[in-house]
Amino acid sequence: MNHANQEVDPLLFVAGIGHELRNPLAVMDSSFFLLRQRVVQLGISDPVVLDQLAGMEEAIAGVKRAIEGLLAMTTRAERPPPS
Repeated sequence: MNHANQEVDPLLFVAGIGHELRNPLAVMDSSFFLLRQRVVQLGISDPVVLDQLAGMEEAIAGVKRAIEGLLAMTTRAERPPPS
């Protein structure tokens, strides 16, 4: 069977991408959480470090929203219309 000629369900493809992105993001989010805790524990107040952490936090939150949007799109499409 030639897989290159098979049609791919776009919703399954989008859902797959969302799940594949969610796994490495979870690692990044956990690492960021630990890093932020360590910065607080060490009393680091360097504005450059704190600005970088804030930027990382915003970026992680943005990617989370994008992934949730992808997954929400696929679950809405899977639901049958209300009767």
